[in-house]
Amino acid sequence: MTLRFSRAGEEYRPLGGGTEALPEGIAVIADETKILNLFPYRDSIFPKIPSKTKNVVVLADKVGGVAID
Repeated sequence: MTLRFSRAGEEYRPLGGGTEALPEGIAVIADETKILNLFPYRDSIFPKIPSKTKNVVVLADKVGGVAID
């Protein structure tokens, strides 16, 4: 996975369903074929990541499984 900027016309498919067309220049977390998530700005004290950014540390926490009856 990499942190990169979206290209014009790329699509993001959020967990809730549907498809969101992205403009160019949105910070996203992606693999080689698709955008996995938008970079979570609301969880950061920094409102933007400029194009000169070289390194970003993404902190994550695991969530326990959900029982399905």
